[in-house]
Amino acid sequence: MKKSLSRREFIGGALAGAATVGVAGSLSACSSPSSAAGASESGVRMEPGKYTASYVGHWGIWETPVTVTVNETAITAIEVPTDRTQYGDTEKIFDACRERLFPRIIEAQSFSVDAICGATISSMGVKQAVREALEQALEAGGSDPRAIDAFDVVPPKTEEGQTEEMNVDVLVVGLGSFGIVAMKRAREALMEENGMMACSVWGIDKAGYLGGQSLLTHEMNAVNPPHILAERNGEPLVDYDDYLNTWFTDTTGADGTLKCKEEMVRFFFDNSGAANQWLDVDQGWEFGTVKDTNDFSESNYAVVFNYFSTNGIDKYSNSNENRRAVKDSYHKKIVAEIEATGGGVLLETEGYELIYDEAGNAVKGVKARNNVTGKEYVINAKAVIISTGGFGGSPELMSSLLDPRWAGSWKQNGSTQNDGKMIKAGLDIGAGTYNIDMSPITMEIALPRFLTHFPINFIDGKITARTGRQSTWTYNDIPLWMCVSINSFAVDKEGNRFGNEYAIANGIGTMMPPNAWKVGPYFYSVWSQDQVDQLMSEGFTAVKRTAAYCQQGGFDLNVPTPEVQEALDASIDAGIAWKAETVEELAGAIGADPATLSASVERYNELCEKGSDDDFGKDAEYLVPVGSGPYYAIKAMPVMYGTGGGFDVDTQFRVLKEDHETPINGFYAIGQDSFGVLCSNEINYLAYGGVCQGYGMTSGYTAGYEAGKYAAAQA
Repeated sequence: MKKSLSRREFIGGALAGAATVGVAGSLSACSSPSSAAGASESGVRMEPGKYTASYVGHWGIWETPVTVTVNETAITAIEVPTDRTQYGDTEKIFDACRERLFPRIIEAQSFSVDAICGATISSMGVKQAVREALEQALEAGGSDPRAIDAFDVVPPKTEEGQTEEMNVDVLVVGLGSFGIVAMKRAREALMEENGMMACSVWGIDKAGYLGGQSLLTHEMNAVNPPHILAERNGEPLVDYDDYLNTWFTDTTGADGTLKCKEEMVRFFFDNSGAANQWLDVDQGWEFGTVKDTNDFSESNYAVVFNYFSTNGIDKYSNSNENRRAVKDSYHKKIVAEIEATGGGVLLETEGYELIYDEAGNAVKGVKARNNVTGKEYVINAKAVIISTGGFGGSPELMSSLLDPRWAGSWKQNGSTQNDGKMIKAGLDIGAGTYNIDMSPITMEIALPRFLTHFPINFIDGKITARTGRQSTWTYNDIPLWMCVSINSFAVDKEGNRFGNEYAIANGIGTMMPPNAWKVGPYFYSVWSQDQVDQLMSEGFTAVKRTAAYCQQGGFDLNVPTPEVQEALDASIDAGIAWKAETVEELAGAIGADPATLSASVERYNELCEKGSDDDFGKDAEYLVPVGSGPYYAIKAMPVMYGTGGGFDVDTQFRVLKEDHETPINGFYAIGQDSFGVLCSNEINYLAYGGVCQGYGMTSGYTAGYEAGKYAAAQA
């Protein structure tokens, strides 16, 4: 009994024989699960057995089959294949659904339970598939279709109204890689001070799994790690002064002043190598050979260390999913060590307020809440470290804290749980900020949503590294590739051309700085019918770097692509593209100023005729004029990894007050919660590779130890 919710043919073969893991029975493991609420009264009668429904997973390519086992009145088990090639979600994130969502649905006998924060897309897909499977079972049992309502009941928050008070030495809010590293380092400092006795280091996270956004990343920037220097008989990997001077040059503003915080950049240069050595030598985190070239900058520096031998030739390089599994094991190992000495973690629990002693200028803990049970926590802590990934998940803060030029909600790659509650809590007690108004960190270009008009085609014998699954190709990527084609013509929402389209095509910049971030959350790629006809007859000849994480497999370049017109028509139907007979009418359709867009087209065509892009320097070979109508505009969106600006900190990563001098005692900010100290609010990101991860690891390594020493001194 199987039903598919997808428009696509399921790729993965028959479910028969596939390895599966499920959750059977009640959580107490001492009795069968109770029937759905009011089952007998609501006429629930299911035909016992297994029923399967599917949903399209995160990448919009593969279906995830969800098999529900029922008796006459209740759900008894939920299963999804364990072989990742048989389902369509990020493996380690989906594990949170297996571990938390499946039991939750069974215990409540309802698919209207809380989703797993950080795995929201997967959770919603599972819940919808469970509903569809139950509808099959009810139909087979002869029940009225309305009987499904018995399983559509929002369960009560079982601990709402309860408050637990905890007393800990160090509390870390945010359990991505940086927060987990900070926990381990705090434990080291406390145990050094107390003679290797037990210590209370705790962590909380809103998500339902460890690792956060860092679970999806794979590079750390570090300057001349000492153990590597020893292996090279003191020969540095990178010229320290040259790299530092380049950094300062790139972060100098238009007014000639340094926009980064010099002492923090120097601290990073002097201590990132030690953090790398601690991870590699002391903690056993495996690194691949350091990169000595950089795809994203004219400056090539040997500072990018790939986690887990991922430099393209080593044992984990065939799949990002393999790398995530290794990183996940490292996270869990550290947490097990924390638990063994008196600490622990609380997942699906978010901090929302700092306990602040104004008279003593000291943070004394955090108020938190379990979003599933409703239980409140008052966590008294001698030191608090926040590592919450910024505020990209908060439309309010994205509008109020960012520069108006790029304020608003951005499309995000990865998890969106980083909603800035602890950033707001810090602001509420007078914490100072540094470059908090900077552009979000962007690395890709995407459509507002996937086009689903064309089939997904699978390539035998080939695996795509980013998914760890069978490679694909599809013409659904045509509108996206039009947006990243160098011979395109791009305008902001007012209709102004804003830069060299080469930099749009190359994401975070190859041979030149990126520019799509400058326009804010979206821009438009404008095409004439002449240009469209040329694509159909000649193919895509000017796509140099595709949007790897935001596509569905792509298609062949440099060959005629007659499907372009069909793709454009489908995009218009999908609401991600617009068509008009004149440029002025097109401007009206996208909300731009007609005079501005007309002037931009006229100017661009003048440059094309001249054969010289005097405005932005695009090579003449890519200057293709906007010809005769009709005209098309495709909406494209820079994809945000997360926010970068945050609190001002000193070299111990203590948060400074608004005077930018006075530390707030017991309060530390690491990772993206203070990353702005390395950056400029006039550029998007530092394109040397792994900078955010390098800062996060270095700040977690340092702040954890400093917080542990501070907490020990408060005893």
